[in-house]
Amino acid sequence: MRKRNRQVLLCIADLHTAHQLGLLNPDSRIYKQTTTGTRQITINFNEVNEHLWSLWTDKCIPEAFKFAGNDDVVALVAGDVVAGEKHTTEVITSLISDQVELSKDVFVPLYAHKNLKSVRFASGTPAHTFGNGSAEILVSGKLKDIYPNKNTGVVFHGLASIKGIDIDYAHRGPYPGSRNWLRGNVARLYLQSLMQDEIDSGHKPPDLVLRGHFHTPVEEAYTKRCNGHKYRSQIVITPAMCILDDYARNVTQSTFKITNGIFCFEIIDGVLGLPYEISETIDLRTKEELL
Repeated sequence: MRKRNRQVLLCIADLHTAHQLGLLNPDSRIYKQTTTGTRQITINFNEVNEHLWSLWTDKCIPEAFKFAGNDDVVALVAGDVVAGEKHTTEVITSLISDQVELSKDVFVPLYAHKNLKSVRFASGTPAHTFGNGSAEILVSGKLKDIYPNKNTGVVFHGLASIKGIDIDYAHRGPYPGSRNWLRGNVARLYLQSLMQDEIDSGHKPPDLVLRGHFHTPVEEAYTKRCNGHKYRSQIVITPAMCILDDYARNVTQSTFKITNGIFCFEIIDGVLGLPYEISETIDLRTKEELL
């Protein structure tokens, strides 16, 4: 019996490390001026950080590599790996060097797996990258130096190929939807338009489109028949690995829940499978009885 050829893709986005409500490694240190001079001190690890770190290290990564088994794994990180320097009210440290170091630390549990072969970072929004994808460039550079046997790199907008499966990945894409019952409509139309653009250019549409930014998981697919060919593509908006801060509450019009986690895909004999979501959803409201 012929052995199947299988690979696994991990889709990660919006970690916002260095934020009080973002993903942090409890072993990380930051530089602070003290009464005895400048020295590295332990970060203040709060309840949100504990929740996210546990989700990352006890659920997302272990389940993803259990899903992968002994097969090769590729990870695509769709931007915003640090908090940045624009929205700094709840940022632990504004030092670029500290934020980059903190971000590098959260990827250590991922890089520890021997069957992780390649990682690509897509640049995030200017507010969270120090401009022009600087955060992703610096973080990927640190990881490349520490793990020279891993294929690590950074792009602004990528078109990756894994055994014939093409993945278009970037940070910002379609809005998830303005209403619950409209969720995914914009993403599906976005995908349909992107596929038509590729066909009009004489190209095969990508098999998967990966986006982040909006912190809300969305899965959609579309099939296009054209000139005797049938093309099928999928799009996912990856959930974030951070909690809503003051700015996000305003932008989301006070949504009361958030889903954190990652997406996985298996590719078997050059065929892309369905999204496998590893996540948790929490209710952010304060519940109390007043009488």
